[in-house]
Amino acid sequence: MEMVLMTGALIALVAIVGSKLFFKLGVPSVLIFLGLGLVIGTDGLNIIDFQSLSIAQDLSTLALVFIMFYGGFGINLKASKPILKPAVLLSSVGTIATALLVTGFSMFVLQFDFAQSLLLGSVIASTDAASVFSVLRAQKLTLGNNLGPLLEIESGSNDPFAYMLTVFAIGLLAQAGIDSLGIFMIQQIGISILVVAGVWFFLGWVLNRLDMASDGLYPIFIMASILLVYSVATYLGGNGFLSVYMAGIVFNNSSRIPSRLNIDHFFDGLSWLMQLLLFLALGLLANPSQFWAVIPVAILVSLFITFIARPAVVFTLLHKSKFTRNEKLFVSFAGIRGAASIVFATYALSLGTGFATDVFNIIFFVALLSVLIQGTLLPFVARKLQVDEVKENC
Repeated sequence: MEMVLMTGALIALVAIVGSKLFFKLGVPSVLIFLGLGLVIGTDGLNIIDFQSLSIAQDLSTLALVFIMFYGGFGINLKASKPILKPAVLLSSVGTIATALLVTGFSMFVLQFDFAQSLLLGSVIASTDAASVFSVLRAQKLTLGNNLGPLLEIESGSNDPFAYMLTVFAIGLLAQAGIDSLGIFMIQQIGISILVVAGVWFFLGWVLNRLDMASDGLYPIFIMASILLVYSVATYLGGNGFLSVYMAGIVFNNSSRIPSRLNIDHFFDGLSWLMQLLLFLALGLLANPSQFWAVIPVAILVSLFITFIARPAVVFTLLHKSKFTRNEKLFVSFAGIRGAASIVFATYALSLGTGFATDVFNIIFFVALLSVLIQGTLLPFVARKLQVDEVKENC
């Protein structure tokens, strides 16, 4: 037990100290967590033998739940009102359109069949909240014309749509009898809304009648509430990720929540811990030696989604918006793929096929390239396009 605690503590300290160095170099700090997992994993130095898919999925899902909640909790509806429409369009229609574009590319260029292509497109369709939040906040990017809130709302709310598409694609490959994507999505969204409304009504009733003995209990109360929202929504056939994201928005924009500053600080720290856990677990699960076989395909997919699919979706959906050409170019470039896509790719591994393994390795490599290249260059691109001013650290 002592060795496990010591190893875990050392990994956390190395990751946190290393993230400061990466910050100075302009590299997204989340990359060190992912890289550390690759280095100390079974296919690296073999310090930690971790090849349990079920444990990795459980840890990743738990981490995503809190990351997505905090993403929703950071949204002020009143302040974000000017960009809510384009943000929701990008996160919903944009995610589906991106998945379909990659599906077409995979069918006609990579020669995959429809179900396989849809799986690849669905898994990679969303931009990653953890990576986007990390870059925007760590680099202190001050984006004009509400670009920051636009990217944060989009990246925080598009994962549920990618998740729904992924589950549907897996169902097609597994011949699980999912016949209608439209009905499936309506069910997922509808149940999620009902669960959030029901749980919020219950929690509101409790909070109005309960005066807790310590302010420190409120964050724990909300943490338990998040787990309740996710588990109930998932159990009833809804979308747990969408539910906790909506719960975060509701919690932040309600007058019923006391000790808001303490809650924000608590979940800020918890979100960083979950990011460390998420990227580390995914890094441990991956086998870098298997990447060589998929590198050509991964590069083609990465180039297509970065320079064709993402810009096409952004410019089409923001065509009538107030954003300038340079701002649309920046939003296009800021579509970072990351941990969320890798997590969804682990669900495909449950199919137990060689193609599912290839999809996981392709997605992992694409996400690695995206976080490393797009995440690192984001401040530079913002300055070149004149949409940003970088505040110096005190």
